[in-house]
Amino acid sequence: MSLGDRFVPGKPKEFIPGDPFWPPFPEGVASGYVKDLSPPGSLVLIPFSLNPLLPLEILDLGYKVIASSFNPVPILCLRALHNRGEDFTSALTRLVNAPRGEMLLRHYLQSLYLVECPGCGELVEAEFFLWEGRAPTAKAVKCPKCGTAGTFPLVPTDLKPLENLKERGPDYWYVLARLFSPGEVSPPEAEELPLVYTPRNLHCLNAMFVKIEALFPEKSLWTPAGLALKAALLAAMHLSLSLYPSPEFKGRPVRLHPPPRFVEVNAWKAFQSAAESLRRFLRPLPVVEQDEFFRKDKASALLPLPWGIKKLEEGIPPSSASFLILEPPPLDRTWWALNFLWAGWLMGYQAAYPLRTLALKGVFGWDWYEETLRRSLLKLKGLLKPGGFALFVGQDIPPVMAECLILAGAKAGLRPESFSFRERDTRLEVRLLFSNSDKVWPLTGQSEEETLKEAILEVLSYSAEPLTPPLLRLAVEWWLSSRKPWAWGERKRGEFRGFLEEVLSSMLRENSLKSWADGKLLGLPQYPSSSIPLSDKAELEVYRLLREKGLLTLSELEDLFYTSFQGPLAPKADFLRECLASYGEEAEGKWRLRVEDEPEMRARDQEEIKAMLWELGEKLGFQVREGARDPFDVIWEEKEAFGKPLHLIAELNFGFVVESTAALTGFFLRHFSPPFPRSYVVIPGGRASLVWYKLKNMPLWSSLKGWQFIKYRHLRRLAQEKAPDRYSLQKIIGLDPVVERPGAQLSFI
Repeated sequence: MSLGDRFVPGKPKEFIPGDPFWPPFPEGVASGYVKDLSPPGSLVLIPFSLNPLLPLEILDLGYKVIASSFNPVPILCLRALHNRGEDFTSALTRLVNAPRGEMLLRHYLQSLYLVECPGCGELVEAEFFLWEGRAPTAKAVKCPKCGTAGTFPLVPTDLKPLENLKERGPDYWYVLARLFSPGEVSPPEAEELPLVYTPRNLHCLNAMFVKIEALFPEKSLWTPAGLALKAALLAAMHLSLSLYPSPEFKGRPVRLHPPPRFVEVNAWKAFQSAAESLRRFLRPLPVVEQDEFFRKDKASALLPLPWGIKKLEEGIPPSSASFLILEPPPLDRTWWALNFLWAGWLMGYQAAYPLRTLALKGVFGWDWYEETLRRSLLKLKGLLKPGGFALFVGQDIPPVMAECLILAGAKAGLRPESFSFRERDTRLEVRLLFSNSDKVWPLTGQSEEETLKEAILEVLSYSAEPLTPPLLRLAVEWWLSSRKPWAWGERKRGEFRGFLEEVLSSMLRENSLKSWADGKLLGLPQYPSSSIPLSDKAELEVYRLLREKGLLTLSELEDLFYTSFQGPLAPKADFLRECLASYGEEAEGKWRLRVEDEPEMRARDQEEIKAMLWELGEKLGFQVREGARDPFDVIWEEKEAFGKPLHLIAELNFGFVVESTAALTGFFLRHFSPPFPRSYVVIPGGRASLVWYKLKNMPLWSSLKGWQFIKYRHLRRLAQEKAPDRYSLQKIIGLDPVVERPGAQLSFI
């Protein structure tokens, strides 16, 4: 793997539904870097371990792995995977068949969710309930007897299981007591935590927990079977929160208070589903204790540790790790509060104590995050061998977090090696690599302002198109760290932002920068025809791969595609898919170029369309001339105005650009406002959805003025009419929009 700034997409990986430490990292991302940059059998350290499957991926390559975290919850999940499937099945059977009063536990838990079927009147287990405010109002059922399925209003008998359950009943006080030492008064911030569950779900989850504690006493708490049951229960705890507005909501909760309308899932069903999913990932692992771990020579071994960075620094020999994999901890009070709740509930107050400050205070900002991360990296640098590597991998992080990662690493004395990210909505997937190297850029006589201006212009020349301010700032920070003689010193992120804003404003006043797309973008004042924007390069690269490489799977296409882009700004995954849908066709899981997009056919199409425009213009009574592509291929002029100065006839002219692709960002940068009000880009029908995507997602395209689109086939249809008129021309423009909505044309005003 080259250390160039290229994005490594990886392959989709199975995950454990309900596990709170997702989205999962795609397979082959971290392991690809490790395999190429560290010798087999060396030590890989994961000091902020979150994803329980990531250490196993590295372990399977023959490395020794230490996965540590001051958050004990992900370490519990990792240890739980060290299990034999049959032992887990036996433990699960023992749990669900344990007595609960006069009933089996499974029958008791099922009874909590029994409702009346609106079809046959029999009792059936609800899938979930809908709550409005402080009371349930509807139930979702799938009756196995009569087949009735759907969401229905509650009837009085459906509320019977709730009669003896209170919001602050025995389960509430039991769970709250587990978060603090005996006799300690719980602060008000903590008293809201058990209320993230409905009384029914809190009772159901706690009944299972209490039974697990009874079946697996404290001495055997860390046995594989007990851990696996707790890991399944953790997934059920995550799925059963009262913080989700709909059954389809899959995102991370953003607040600790239930929304006005929320879903109460069946926590008993959630546990069964989590246990079944977890079973697929269980296997014996080479888990060893600390003393034995460092005695094993070049043998694959796993050491999970619930340690923070300070204890890690004290317990691991200096310069022993060849590679660090860093999963950025979230700066999210809701997330930490839930982990504090789960840690105390599942493991007791001592396990939860390290999370207390983050969970209950929640007053930390991004400057604090960067500084804390910098201090951690300084300590971790001492554990990393000279010449070793540190990789940040993030799948769903805000741009400001990526800034903190770059600055913290550079300020900690790590050398930036490669960086690439791609956008996913408003968040980023990040691949950021540092090395433990003493090499530094030689200092020059340039001032900081001169160096910063140079970096800004280099980034914008590299992108060859305007960028949003957050992406420009992120790319510039990387450029300064990795390519320039720049000393961050003690400068805080916020201070640098202010300095950058001053320099950008100065460059705008000097006309060395230009504001584009109504202020949404910053770019160069002019873009020469020789510069190809990244978005155009990306589209043309998909076309090239389909044309030259033949049948390829999506994964193969992704790998080849991102290898072609050296730089921090990687094209979006959904943009890649739109390009594939525009130029390719899928057959049996493999992609190939559509026949009509073969270069020879498209070249003939373009010449044919130009000839049609010439002929059609003459039929409609225009004087037709060749535009020589500045910016038009074909121009129609009113005959009576022919020969008059351009400014007198521009209102009457029609200009046409004939294209076979939608790689038009560079063209629009040079011709943002066309010379004629009636200016058209004629495109194949296969490009329509890609054009629509760009209009919706690219600010430059969204702000275009004066350009409209016509499809090849509708121009052909008009040209075949025996007596076309100008009204017919207006019809194909107005009734054949790019997005196939009859009666409307996207007109850029």
